[in-house]
Amino acid sequence: FLGKGRVKPYPYVFGSRNRIDESPDLVRTATDGEFFYTREFFQRYPSVLYQKYADVSDILRSIRKDYSEGKLNVNQSIMLGRRDAEYLYDLKNDPWELHNLARDPAYSDKLAELRKACYERLLWNKDIHFLPEYEIEKISQTIPPYEFRKNENLNMKVVIDAAYEATDPDSGPERLFELLQDENQFIRYWAAVGIHNQLKSEQMQREKLEIALNDPYMPVRIETAAILWENFKNEEAKDVIKSAIADHDVYAALQAMQMVIYMNEVTPDIIETVSAIQQKRNASEEGYSNVYQLSSIEDMIMYLKDNQPLFIP
Repeated sequence: FLGKGRVKPYPYVFGSRNRIDESPDLVRTATDGEFFYTREFFQRYPSVLYQKYADVSDILRSIRKDYSEGKLNVNQSIMLGRRDAEYLYDLKNDPWELHNLARDPAYSDKLAELRKACYERLLWNKDIHFLPEYEIEKISQTIPPYEFRKNENLNMKVVIDAAYEATDPDSGPERLFELLQDENQFIRYWAAVGIHNQLKSEQMQREKLEIALNDPYMPVRIETAAILWENFKNEEAKDVIKSAIADHDVYAALQAMQMVIYMNEVTPDIIETVSAIQQKRNASEEGYSNVYQLSSIEDMIMYLKDNQPLFIP
């Protein structure tokens, strides 16, 4: 069909997953047709994210209910639990992708090959999604982010490297807290994400987190505030979260409310903050962008944390 226009097939095909409605994500994949490699960067979130468009369905409500009651088997539960950093599947022998080979020494060469291919693709493409959405929104006010990434002075490698290192399970707490003090705000952001992803309560360095709570960069403050509230019930951190929820910057508000959705304990004043801003937005959408995303995540919080009905108006 292509005649002389036919070219040699590419050795790899790459894929990605980013934001879906109100639910942010960052996943990158590479496959050679025989094996499928996935790199996850927000491991603490499940594959099936909370998302109003999906969660209004009877089937997803039933799945979540069965999961909470322990009725799902190991394979069925995978999609609702925290994710690994890497996955490697043998598509021929495991078409349902149930057996993760990423830590199997017998497949270390294939893992290294596809990991390298995925990483090099990100560098070649200068994948701007590794910047916080808060930043991408600001860039888009003056230039399309797609064009911005072509700037020769933009060093996305240091950001992508920080994302890889900070979300690597083998990165210890000392290194993560060192990155949290870096002069580059994007590296500090990924350090905060990594700490949130990887570390247990006993590994948290409270004093350094409290310093980061006053970081000049909003995404760092929000991520750090969630860590401090979840682990130490720090009231100042809770105030940062509440302030971000009410912030006029849509991506600051979305980031803060995403933190709230996955918190085990949400106090009445946080719920009241969400409810108040929800009522304010419903009364007048003037001055707010991305109203659908904001209203959806507000509805999800009220549904999950305050037992309010979830509905599509």
